[in-house]
Amino acid sequence: MITLCSSRFRPGLALVTTLALSLLLFTSTTYAASDGKKIFKTNCASCHFLDDKISTGPGLAGISGRRPDKQWLFDWVKDNETFSKKNPEAMALKNKYPGSMNVFAGVLSDEDIKAVVDYIYSEPGPEKKVTDGSGTTTQTGPVVEEKGINPVYLLLTIAAILLILINVLK
Repeated sequence: MITLCSSRFRPGLALVTTLALSLLLFTSTTYAASDGKKIFKTNCASCHFLDDKISTGPGLAGISGRRPDKQWLFDWVKDNETFSKKNPEAMALKNKYPGSMNVFAGVLSDEDIKAVVDYIYSEPGPEKKVTDGSGTTTQTGPVVEEKGINPVYLLLTIAAILLILINVLK
């Protein structure tokens, strides 16, 4: 009798297990722009506006034109204290706004910071309240596109299923 643990099935089983674990690992680190919006509202919106108004910190409208490199903003958000010591532009920005910005290293994960940076670079614009003729107030704002299934993960899943079927039907 042939079982899944027989020597004939071990290489295929190992490959399927590796693919499944890889798929789980990669999909667990994905994020959506809506996550960046939620994290921004929780951690950033008290000091930054999405338009050009200055609060404790600068307004973020047009950030992609001022800072075309997302890595710059990522490094700034993660640890502006350390980054400003190494980067003259960052030091000038720190001196321009006297209130000190929070350091988010250890508070937010790299994935969370990346989600916020991606959200800001999507140029969402400020949310507005609109009142229609009946007195109903609705909140409008950026349209956040939910991400679907990544085709790479779909192909990996199909490949894993095919490998299982090939090994079982041999």
